[in-house]
Amino acid sequence: MSMIATAYHEAGHTAASLLLGVDVKHVSIIPRLEHDGSCIAGFVSHFSRGARSRRQELCAWPEVSSSKRRRGIETNIKISFAGKLAEKRAIGKLAPSCSMSDDLIVAYQLFLLSKHLTDINRTFRLLRFQTEDLLEYGWTLIETIAARLVVSGYLTNLELKTIYSGHFRYSSSY
Repeated sequence: MSMIATAYHEAGHTAASLLLGVDVKHVSIIPRLEHDGSCIAGFVSHFSRGARSRRQELCAWPEVSSSKRRRGIETNIKISFAGKLAEKRAIGKLAPSCSMSDDLIVAYQLFLLSKHLTDINRTFRLLRFQTEDLLEYGWTLIETIAARLVVSGYLTNLELKTIYSGHFRYSSSY
């Protein structure tokens, strides 16, 4: 995967997170070796409570209303979709990588967490369209994040807040 494709992919996840009100700890396009020997081209790190991932937090929400849990799951599915959609829009195709399939696996696992989402094809189609609209709205934010990632390889929460504060606030039902 090229550095530019990776930058747009991670910028898509990052911008979607910010536009949907999910705080981002940092984003990187610096390749890193995982404990299992695999290499990932880039990643977005979200703030979470303790060592729990956002997926683990969603699983541990029995006390939260089902509609709030469903919105949380839908938000995270949109964030998963945003990377591949931004990458495709920016470079015209998807670079060969496992990140797209990884993102779809995460979206599928999130779908399985919700007892209120029943038709996966219909749900994914609707959420993909909503994510495309969100990315259209925030495209200048994605371009700015991607350009900064190509230069520095890594952006902190403070840098992302500075970039985001220069763009408009998204207020809709996305």
